[in-house]
Amino acid sequence: MKNENGGVNPDHCKMFELTHVHDNEKPDEPNSKAIALMKDKIDKMKTTKRASQLPEVLNDFEINEVYASVLGKETRGGVRGFGIGAIPEQVPSVLVQK
Repeated sequence: MKNENGGVNPDHCKMFELTHVHDNEKPDEPNSKAIALMKDKIDKMKTTKRASQLPEVLNDFEINEVYASVLGKETRGGVRGFGIGAIPEQVPSVLVQK
């Protein structure tokens, strides 16, 4: 996935998009809604920053808040979208529900 993302490790929202868009470039209905909602929230955050004359770049924590607000926080010791066996301690700045 790193190679598909310009040599940079993808954030959680980008990882979700990369793993849920099929070869025909159209995700199924629930996933397309989630991807659209994530992109909309990210755009709104960037617009708010622009209005405050701040750089539009979002940090990992802000991106992970968007991810968690759309799909919920991680539970049961796993991390969705990062393969079997991935645990929150291995994925930086993942938000976990206790």
